Amino acid sequence: VALDQISEYVLKGTVATEDERFYTHAGVDYLGVARALVNNLMGGELEGASTITQQLIKLTMLSSEQTYKRKLQEAYLALQLEEQVSKEQILQEYLNTIFMGGSVYGVKAAALDYFGKDLVELSLRECAMLARMIRSPNNYTPRRCYYTLNTPEKCEDGADYVLELMLEQGYITQAEYDQAMSERLTVMPTSSTGEMYDHAYFVEYAIYDVVTKMLRQENLEDNATNRN
Repeated sequence: VALDQISEYVLKGTVATEDERFYTHAGVDYLGVARALVNNLMGGELEGASTITQQLIKLTMLSSEQTYKRKLQEAYLALQLEEQVSKEQILQEYLNTIFMGGSVYGVKAAALDYFGKDLVELSLRECAMLARMIRSPNNYTPRRCYYTLNTPEKCEDGADYVLELMLEQGYITQAEYDQAMSERLTVMPTSSTGEMYDHAYFVEYAIYDVVTKMLRQENLEDNATNRN
């Protein structure tokens, strides 16, 4: 989905939550890295300090292994990417690629799956909930919170957290914040995108065959991690 078809609140909520200096850094947030390093050394909550650009690199080009080598590759490639494409292109690709719980990828699919709406129809609170999911999609999947675990307050608190960040960083007004805080989420009890597609057996076989050939081409071991 093109960036101009994504709610402005989704864009602002994502930047506020995931990378508050997205529009000013060159791919790596050195201030964030320093802060995370100090916090980790002092025994605080572990932080990764990855920018949106770095996260996109990891999602599309690298593995998810937690090694210094991979982090250095991620940082180097993020700096290179920012020299080649615009911030808007990076944000658009990121929001179309991210995992959003269950079998959902990208914010457009998430809006339809959880709220039954197109992106431009979402309320500010719904946009905040999507932004909160990015960091921890399994913990903040709305349907799981509401209907599986019966803990709707967890998702509501998650939306509140993003709204507070958006207000602090000047992305929304006090009036917008107050209105969104007075609302509650309405989550679809069942997914509208979980139906099996036509010719599933053939399609799954074709996918398996293509992945097998790609593994051979890249000289990768045929295991679950590499297949994923």
